Amino acid sequence: MQKNNNSKLIIDPYVQTLGYSAFTAKETYKKLPYVISKLRKETPRDFILASDIAERAKGVINFQLSYDSDILLSPVHLYNSVNDPWIKTDYNQFKASKSYLELLNNRKPLYYGIYLNIEKFEDTNEIDQLINYISAAQPDGYYLQIAGDFSTLNSNHYYAYAYLVKILSHSKKEIIVSRINDFSLGLLAIGANTIAISLGQGDSFKEEFLNKQEGGGTKRRYYIPELLGLYNENILEDILSTNQGKKFVCNCLYCEGSLEKDRLSNFHNTIRHHYTVKKQQIDEYSILSNEERLRKFSTSTDLAQQYIREILKEKKIKNLSYKHFGIWKEVILEVSKMDLPQPSSI
Repeated sequence: MQKNNNSKLIIDPYVQTLGYSAFTAKETYKKLPYVISKLRKETPRDFILASDIAERAKGVINFQLSYDSDILLSPVHLYNSVNDPWIKTDYNQFKASKSYLELLNNRKPLYYGIYLNIEKFEDTNEIDQLINYISAAQPDGYYLQIAGDFSTLNSNHYYAYAYLVKILSHSKKEIIVSRINDFSLGLLAIGANTIAISLGQGDSFKEEFLNKQEGGGTKRRYYIPELLGLYNENILEDILSTNQGKKFVCNCLYCEGSLEKDRLSNFHNTIRHHYTVKKQQIDEYSILSNEERLRKFSTSTDLAQQYIREILKEKKIKNLSYKHFGIWKEVILEVSKMDLPQPSSI
């Protein structure tokens, strides 16, 4: 989301799903025009020949161009180690995608997608090794979709993700983070430029999602910016039943100050409300320096913990937690001390 309030459209081609056999049970993915086989998952061995690499790159780019995407993504898969064979395959696919765009004389920016299982990249030396390899492709920017649980007390996951963003920030290229909760606001203070606001996905990404054979997702949750997260309708109802929770009633165009759980958690309302509020939130961060963003994020995590403590004093609510906010703050403050480039632009 830019300062001029113009949104940029990014279409995820979902190539990462094709490396998991579960995709064969999902009609939506089987209909993708660049699927090699509807009966089996693809492997790096399917892309040994330059002609196969070029064909996949062409198919993925054409798919995104058909939706008039503002930013294009080269084919990318989920990485489970620094030695994952998909890394070399995807590097070659990026180069092929770039060549295809040059052939079309299309100047749309081509971003390098980084989809990795953060639990397998907790060693920062391996992150350095991966980025050194990928950055040689000289992409116009980076699109991050990191598999992990960012609502736990596992500080190593947060640290590895923050370190990744920090290292990429030295490239001076735009860094977009996607499918991530409000830990992303802290990432804006250390080098990330944009948070992708998705109308069809949640705030998390895990490898198990790719292995899941059943179609469809969980019910949409409602975003409460003061509490730094999305909450299901049961927790939402409990929160709004407290005096403290009532202070977080939203007066956006769609919620209009309502306390009615059914209205707020309605599928369309959750999407429109989330987009509206998150867009405003990002705009507020965009005018701040990195130091100001850091202070704003730190204050937000402190307040969120305080608010939830007050709510829990009034009512015991299952699965309403706040201790991870302290970990968010601690990690972002620690990583921010690393030597970094100038403040990024949102």
